[in-house]
Amino acid sequence: MQSDQPETRTPGPLARLRGWRKWLVVSGAAISMLIIAAAVVLHHYWPFTRTEVVAALQETFSGTVTVERFHSTFFPFPGCVAENVVLTRASRGAKLPPLASAERMQIKTRYTDLLFRPGYVALIRLDGLHIQAPVRGSFALDANERRQSKSHARVGQVVADGAILDVARPDGEPSLRFDIHSATLSSLTPNGHLSYRVAFHNPLPPGEIQSTGQFGPWNFSDASQTPLSGSYTFEKADLSAFPGIAGTLSAKDDFQGVLQHIETRGKVDVPDFELDRSGHPLPLHSTFQAVVDSTNGDVTLEKVTSTLLRSAIFTRGRIAGSSNRLGKTTSLDFTIRNARIQDFLRPFVRRTTPALTGTTNFRAHVTVEPEGRPFLREVQLDGDFGIDEAHFTSPDTQAQIDNLSESARGKKPEDDSDGPPENVVSGLKGHVSLRDGTATLTDFSLWIPGAHAKLSGTYNLLDQKVDLHGILGTDAKLSQTTSGFKSVLLKPFDALFKGRKRAAVVPVKLTGTYSDPHAGFDLLGKGKEAAHRGPAAQ
Repeated sequence: MQSDQPETRTPGPLARLRGWRKWLVVSGAAISMLIIAAAVVLHHYWPFTRTEVVAALQETFSGTVTVERFHSTFFPFPGCVAENVVLTRASRGAKLPPLASAERMQIKTRYTDLLFRPGYVALIRLDGLHIQAPVRGSFALDANERRQSKSHARVGQVVADGAILDVARPDGEPSLRFDIHSATLSSLTPNGHLSYRVAFHNPLPPGEIQSTGQFGPWNFSDASQTPLSGSYTFEKADLSAFPGIAGTLSAKDDFQGVLQHIETRGKVDVPDFELDRSGHPLPLHSTFQAVVDSTNGDVTLEKVTSTLLRSAIFTRGRIAGSSNRLGKTTSLDFTIRNARIQDFLRPFVRRTTPALTGTTNFRAHVTVEPEGRPFLREVQLDGDFGIDEAHFTSPDTQAQIDNLSESARGKKPEDDSDGPPENVVSGLKGHVSLRDGTATLTDFSLWIPGAHAKLSGTYNLLDQKVDLHGILGTDAKLSQTTSGFKSVLLKPFDALFKGRKRAAVVPVKLTGTYSDPHAGFDLLGKGKEAAHRGPAAQ
């Protein structure tokens, strides 16, 4: 029996091949039409021509751009390569060098970005970049023109490894050169924050800096108000680049603000800090809060807590330049509370042991002018100090203090049957003014058991010469401060001091050097002038 249903035939291989060919032809034609259409669009709107690239750079940086060689790239990424690119800007007065130049600039993007994100560039790579930042105020461009020169381009990443930044300084000083080992900027938009990661060699003091953070948006009307934030580390900084000091500095810091006012806080360690006179390094550690003006390098120290050996120093002040002189002037206020005087004397002397030990309180204003002289001649100091429980480390000096104390109490040498004189404790206070390496002491008072001296004079830090004159008040009568025939001769003078709080008041002097001091009466010298206002009434 035969079925009435029609017979179903399966297409053969040849029919299937014809179907695939037809589909491929149609698909190919559609793709070709899309490619042709895209090519027409890209040709009409192709952004990577010499004219378009130069115009974009000039719009962004408000200057004149020249390119020596240029060619577009199409595979695997669309873009271009420009060689010997130079950016210059109009200046006020003398002709300035180019603001920036690059041996090679490569621009890359993606075709999808060209079609769907016009104005976006995936990567700009700059080889042989050299930026020459002029002195502030050198450009002739006015603020209105700057406000009109914002670019609408957006860049995913800029890489400028091996770049050089030269920062010009006023008054003919050599420019500061920053050798940039690596630099990557990400997410560059006209009105947004860019992220950065940079490592470079700092010129002054020489050392290595690594920093990450955010920068922008760029303030076209006033670049100094451009915001930034981030953190950095400063390693292997050689402080010997500054006159008078030495050591290797390391620092860590977090910062934020605008270029003209960057608030920063962090810590600094100098394990081998040294003044060029001392010849022995000391550990110095600090934490700080400061404000930095990156447009001129001025620094305002709002709060600095430093530790030198085992003593703390609290500091405020400013390191800033002026328009009428080279370099920067350091102006600092120091406060020291219940610290060890020997820790602060040690950096100033070559001796292993400082001149004095004891507990000190000290307030001083210090100024260092950029005159190029040795540190001890440049530094200026005005301050008031007090030292308790003081001992002189020089055996000869301490022995004279001990003998003076015994004599002031009327103790005779024959009374020393119990042994040598006791090592007495002293107290000191006064005002000091340091100029040109010489400390001038006024209202300098010294207390020891049995005596009180009030002196004025000088101490030279360079040759350690001492020249102090004043008066000495003693508990014992004048005739009791000595023995033998001298005591007999001085007895008539005891009546001169009746009614005073001190049994005797005499003019004295301290001269010689620190290592070879000479103390004695100053009956015909400068001490007589001080006797009228000394401790006789104390």
